[in-house]
Amino acid sequence: MENPATITGIEMISVYADDFAKSFEFYNSLLGLGDWSPMGEVAAYFSLPDEKGMYLLGRRISAPRPKNEIRTTFCFGVDSAFKMMAHLREAGVELFFEEPMQMNEDMYWFEAVDPSGNIIEFLGGK
Repeated sequence: MENPATITGIEMISVYADDFAKSFEFYNSLLGLGDWSPMGEVAAYFSLPDEKGMYLLGRRISAPRPKNEIRTTFCFGVDSAFKMMAHLREAGVELFFEEPMQMNEDMYWFEAVDPSGNIIEFLGGK
């Protein structure tokens, strides 16, 4: 079967939150996503580099999250995976590793958990 369209990239990510205020604080203040627009009472759109964006929508119900559960996630690019991990650790964010995992000669990766239990990833230099 021939594919009628070609995927050209990811334009936007959506994050669902049970506690919109806590999640907004996490993404806005802790992660520094400062360029945002309100999208109603419990939603916000964060502008990301390269004309991409992240939609945060509240009033969702969190499901239990066993560490071996399969879920979809997304990955933020950062200048330093080690600095971001230290920043999140200092803020008490749940992390899956003691230090970022080396992916190649210059890139390091790790996973963290947002206030609603969503697993998010970070990829960057040392």
